Amino acid sequence: MENAEQYYRIFELSPVPTMILSGVYPRIFIKEVNKAYLALTGEVREQVADNLVFVPGNLTNSGYRIPYFSSQNSSFERVYTEKIAVKTQSEKFIPPAAIEPKAVCYEATDTPVLTGDGEVDFVIRTLQDVTAFVEALEREEEKESQFEEQRWLSQEAQKVAKIGRWEMDKNNRFTWSDVHYEIMEVEPGTEITVDFGVTLLKTQEDRDTFEELYKKAITTGEYFNVDLNILTPKGSERWIRYTGRGELKDGEFVRMYGIGQDITDQKRTELQLRYSQDQIETLIQTVDGIVFESDAQTLEFLFVSEQIEDLLGYSPEECVHQPGFIDRLLFPDDREEILKMSFQRIQTQTNYTGDYRVLRKDGSVVWMNVSISVIRENDTPRWLRGLMIDITAAKRISELEHVEKKVLELNASPFEDTVTLLKSYLQGLESIFPEMICAIMRVKRGHLYNWASVSLPPEYEKRIDQLPIADNMGSCGTAAYTNSKVIVSDIANDPRWAQHKDFALRSKLLSCWSQPITNVDGGVIATLAMYYKTVKSPTQEEIKVIDRTVHLLQVILQDRRNRELLEEANFLMRQSQELAHFGSVQFDLETRQLSWSRELYHIFGLPEDVEPTIDLYQNCLHPEDKDQVLANIKRFLRTKEDYVGEERIIHPELGVRYLKTWGRVRANEAGEFTKVIAAYMDITESKKIQEKLLMSEGRLRSLVDSQTNYVIRVDFNEQYTYANKKYIEDFGLESSETLGANAMSSILPSYRSQVEDICKKAIENPNEIYELEIEKYTKSGSIKHSFWHFICLTNLKGEPTEIQCIGIDISDRKKAEDERERKSLELLESERRYSDLFHLSPQPMWVYDPDTLHFLDVNNAAIQQYGYPRNQFLLMTMRDIKPLRRVPELDDINRKKQQAFFGGMVTHRLRSGELIQVDMKRSMIPFNGKMAHLVLAINITDRLEYMKALEVQNERLKEIAWIQLHVVRAPLARIMEHIEALESYESDQTDRSLLLKGILSSAHDLDAVIKDIVRKAEQI
Repeated sequence: MENAEQYYRIFELSPVPTMILSGVYPRIFIKEVNKAYLALTGEVREQVADNLVFVPGNLTNSGYRIPYFSSQNSSFERVYTEKIAVKTQSEKFIPPAAIEPKAVCYEATDTPVLTGDGEVDFVIRTLQDVTAFVEALEREEEKESQFEEQRWLSQEAQKVAKIGRWEMDKNNRFTWSDVHYEIMEVEPGTEITVDFGVTLLKTQEDRDTFEELYKKAITTGEYFNVDLNILTPKGSERWIRYTGRGELKDGEFVRMYGIGQDITDQKRTELQLRYSQDQIETLIQTVDGIVFESDAQTLEFLFVSEQIEDLLGYSPEECVHQPGFIDRLLFPDDREEILKMSFQRIQTQTNYTGDYRVLRKDGSVVWMNVSISVIRENDTPRWLRGLMIDITAAKRISELEHVEKKVLELNASPFEDTVTLLKSYLQGLESIFPEMICAIMRVKRGHLYNWASVSLPPEYEKRIDQLPIADNMGSCGTAAYTNSKVIVSDIANDPRWAQHKDFALRSKLLSCWSQPITNVDGGVIATLAMYYKTVKSPTQEEIKVIDRTVHLLQVILQDRRNRELLEEANFLMRQSQELAHFGSVQFDLETRQLSWSRELYHIFGLPEDVEPTIDLYQNCLHPEDKDQVLANIKRFLRTKEDYVGEERIIHPELGVRYLKTWGRVRANEAGEFTKVIAAYMDITESKKIQEKLLMSEGRLRSLVDSQTNYVIRVDFNEQYTYANKKYIEDFGLESSETLGANAMSSILPSYRSQVEDICKKAIENPNEIYELEIEKYTKSGSIKHSFWHFICLTNLKGEPTEIQCIGIDISDRKKAEDERERKSLELLESERRYSDLFHLSPQPMWVYDPDTLHFLDVNNAAIQQYGYPRNQFLLMTMRDIKPLRRVPELDDINRKKQQAFFGGMVTHRLRSGELIQVDMKRSMIPFNGKMAHLVLAINITDRLEYMKALEVQNERLKEIAWIQLHVVRAPLARIMEHIEALESYESDQTDRSLLLKGILSSAHDLDAVIKDIVRKAEQI
């Protein structure tokens, strides 16, 4: 009895809130609670005793002033069915007796006490305060949430900053983030290869730079940071800054990864700044430029550099502080528009640059590039500061190049006659040099004839037409005679114009320069004349223009002559090659006269004395072809384009005959169409042979089309010459769009070089079979995997003619192989995600070798916690972070290295020498081909210090009770022995009764001891 009282006192005074429960599941009652429980709940014993602690379906425990555990349903069920101790999930609870309503977390442990029959007699429920642990978990969850939020913010920031992530695997295939696809204007999901990436680089210099960086990255893993100019598939030019590095493992390339940032706007700004800087340097360093400053309101010059005298003929004194000088300076036709634009820019305080015509002091016109900056004072435009640069020569060269380009384009047109072409050229020259009057004289039979002019007076043109070529016969006559340049600056007083100066002076032509135009043999074919209405010698610039113009005219006229000869030769050559026996016809468009050759009478089966007429020709046409042939002739005469066609006629003796026809309309030198030439060839026999060949080929094609393999033929220009029905259907093509199409375009770029090599080998070794597995696009864009045999076919002479390819579809096999590869890649990706999770984890973690205890990898959080740099950490072992007196503990831990999971609290030493308490969790993982230990080491030193502080608060009470507590051990030990005997040994009812009496007796003893302790404590 005394022992029972002692046990009861231990139960009553235990600092752990405890309940004794009984009943039959699911109706379980509270039999007893200790003081710690009552203190926690704020209840009195009478309110709790015999209350139901669990009712099925009662999820809120409403009406009961006890902590509720949501998992206690399953807990009690397991206790009563499995007869084992079960721990519930932790729950928050606000103690009613607490001074401050602060939630605490408890978890309950339900331990069954069994009867001799193995049934549950009663259940001991103990409540453990896990507030500190739960709060620590919540803090970790909050940190994790913050990390996820930061990661999301980082992704959004990348979008805003136009930063995309990229990675290239060892197979040279890229993975791009969505942002990078958007930057590059490539459809998301598009397969990206190195070859495709190189095509996006705009310049060869960038491609060379990429190749060099690529080689270094895959061989040394070298870090790089480079700006590359790209041209997206949509045609947008962009600058991308690529930052990244290669990753090597055991010297082998694994991947290359990094980021790409769109810096186009930044680059454009840099280029604009660079341009502005160049402008400033030019302004400072140029010799020929005019630096000036003027009033922003009146445009009156306040300062002008001395270069104005060299460039415009004015002294600085004539320009500075001269109201209205700007009006004299600007070209009259441009003045109003320039002043209006200038004041608009000044009011908006906008700097501007433009090219303007300016009058020199002598009245001549020059082009000036003017750059002006608006200078403000108190936010009001006050001054204009700028630079004027003479660009007359460059402007004229630019305009001359534009005129020459236009003339060359006209010359390329077969429908533009020579006179119109020459006049267009002269008109362009006169627009560049407004004071110049140009003319071209043609040499023919010892005389000069007017060929082209724009501004010469008509009376003067008539007087010089058919001018004899001789010495002292004006500028042009003398130039043609001497085959040299003739410069006459004063017609009135030059002896070379003595015979003709009167009619020149009457037309107010005072100077004339002429230069001969020669053919390839050096013979003079024309002269170029340049007149002025002033006495004038050519400047160096004008001399260069004359030489340049004459050279281009030589090219144009010689090209036109060569083209005429070539067209005639080609036409005759085609006739002689294609027509072994043919008849011809000519029709004069002016006289309407029609003539047939002798062979044409034979082809039509008509006597030669019959007069050929259009009606006669129409009567010979096959009735079924007549309307179409006549329509073709009308279209031919309307468009004047060369005609080639076929038609049928009715021969009086031979019946239906097939004819091939050619037609051309000829024009004279003035561009007028004068004659129609046509030719006819009888192709009846070749038509019959062709029909037989087509029938034979049709039978062969039917045989090939019935094959289940692919059969195609390709010529040496990589164009289809044949494709069977199976190939056309499987690749979604149409027969009409296949023949003549490029066969290489449907092959993936990565395979094209291999196909080209195979074809080259096949051509070098005809009738030899070569094998190759490739990927091809279908018309819908999908990809088919196929296996092909290539063989080069030959003609009867053994000469290679085309390549025949026979293939089969192996897409299913490739899909299976790709699936295996995908699974492997997913495994690698999983490992990489694990690596990122490991290194980015906020919790200290490391991996070590269980045999050597050497660190194999360590994350940043562990580096920060222990204070060792990464390279030093990886040279250390687990022993180096243990206090010397704790090193033997490693042997005990290491003996359990084969356990899948291990946890416990250990002591570690930081680099600073400070000791910390660590909650260590360890599990086994595969690492680099062998099993290693992954360790999570959470510093719980602060938590333990907090728990020690709580213990200090009870130290005085322990000192008071210490003297008596050793008395408690004897009855408590007996109770535990009896309980262990009940749980561990099978016994009959008599033994069980004796054990329970022993427990009760020991409990009374324990109760007496506890009452004595309480009494003494109350006295204190």
